[in-house]
Amino acid sequence: MEINAIGSERGLLASLARGIRSEDKVEKALGVMKKAGEISNFVRTTGTSFDKRGIDFIIMKRGRNIPLQVKSSEVRARKHEELTRELSKSGVFEGITFTAEIPGFGNRKIAMNTKIPVVVVLKKYRCFELIQQISQKIDKYI
Repeated sequence: MEINAIGSERGLLASLARGIRSEDKVEKALGVMKKAGEISNFVRTTGTSFDKRGIDFIIMKRGRNIPLQVKSSEVRARKHEELTRELSKSGVFEGITFTAEIPGFGNRKIAMNTKIPVVVVLKKYRCFELIQQISQKIDKYI
């Protein structure tokens, strides 16, 4: 029984590490996009109320705050999108706007009745591939 618990803890730690590496790659890609002027700014939401609601980054573009969710596999992304779609259909998010303070950026508002864009970070992805994917997700959102 204890051996199984240790194995499942290792699996959880490996999954968390994959998630952090994926977010690190997206942060690097967003930095390149900001430097190129494609986005105004961005913030990683780790440890904020947004993070607890599944928003990993907030991207500022054309005066809008765009939420972004990062997933480290296609399977996780599909499950997240299915859950979000079902919640949206049920009306849970209808008319809800969530505001949170982000250190250094002040209050940011996100309308929760919109579908949060999901970026899938596969191990093989390079920075330019992530930039393309992020750009497409942002353009669809706006």
